[in-house]
Amino acid sequence: MNINIANLLITTSVITLGSFNFLASSVQAATIFQATLEGSQEVPPVTTSASGSALLSLDKTTNLFDIQIDVTGISVTELLGVGANSSPLHIHLAPAGSNGNIIVDLGFLGTPVPTSTGFSFTLPNTLFGGTQGNLTSDVATNVASLLAGDTYINIHTNAFPSGELRGQLTPVPEPTAILSLLTLGAIGGWLRRKDKKTPTS
Repeated sequence: MNINIANLLITTSVITLGSFNFLASSVQAATIFQATLEGSQEVPPVTTSASGSALLSLDKTTNLFDIQIDVTGISVTELLGVGANSSPLHIHLAPAGSNGNIIVDLGFLGTPVPTSTGFSFTLPNTLFGGTQGNLTSDVATNVASLLAGDTYINIHTNAFPSGELRGQLTPVPEPTAILSLLTLGAIGGWLRRKDKKTPTS
């Protein structure tokens, strides 16, 4: 079936206008962070052809976060478990150029999923610290450090036990965050309506 582009654009506009205030409020309550994962950010730097990116959303009211990580050039079998829970993906507390302790044990809380080029990792609605297996960290300190730009993601591998990819978590400018949420909301709403209209056999 051909998509009626005009109807889609009109619907998207309505969704955008109707959702703007709600989404703007959501962005104020939830701060969006991003990280570019590179070997050059490791301390000391490492040489690798692997790369990755991460997007994290923190609800400042509940201190719950969602995170999405996508990595190219590292397979799940190449990941190395380290730290208190012997896991390969963590959020650490330290500014750029320094190493710090693990505060959120991503690899303990979730599982990397293989992709054709590497792996992806998704973790929803999770407290930004607290007790995580054999690791405990202070949530308030963690959140303050995240907001100050003093946290980073680190990915440990067999080739680089101390970390092959690192990315400092930095806030996404609010207009960009709102635009991203508006776009995802509009497309998601259209897809949900399309699914409802699709006849089942």
